[in-house]
Amino acid sequence: SSLSYFIITAICFAFISGSAFIISYGSILVFIIGLALTNVLNAYIYSAIKKEAALGKTVASSVRNGYNKTLLGITDIYAVLLLGALALLIGAAGVQTMALQALICFGVGAFCNLLWVRVINHIHLSACKNKYQYFRFVREDDDDE
Repeated sequence: SSLSYFIITAICFAFISGSAFIISYGSILVFIIGLALTNVLNAYIYSAIKKEAALGKTVASSVRNGYNKTLLGITDIYAVLLLGALALLIGAAGVQTMALQALICFGVGAFCNLLWVRVINHIHLSACKNKYQYFRFVREDDDDE
């Protein structure tokens, strides 16, 4: 996810941001905030999946329910950030390049969190023989008889 975010954002910065590849303190800050947000939300999704697995559900069910429970919160976070970046793009002419780069960062972050990581997890999870080991879950067996 982090590597995908980095590559897609760098390509979009180079080709969408205009004729000149402008790097400023603001664009570096927006890039780091987007990368940190992507990683924090991935950890949030993983903890939701882990909580579902702790309830005794199968791994496939835990992944599906974990993503479903976190979907609205993550969508809200990215919607607010994208609207804020769009407001900067419309309202302030002095920070137009940084606002465009913020739109790119938050759009790519939303793509990585909401779609790309889920696709990668589905592909790797379906190919994995031991699904508990893929997420490093520990299955607890009760010997109470």
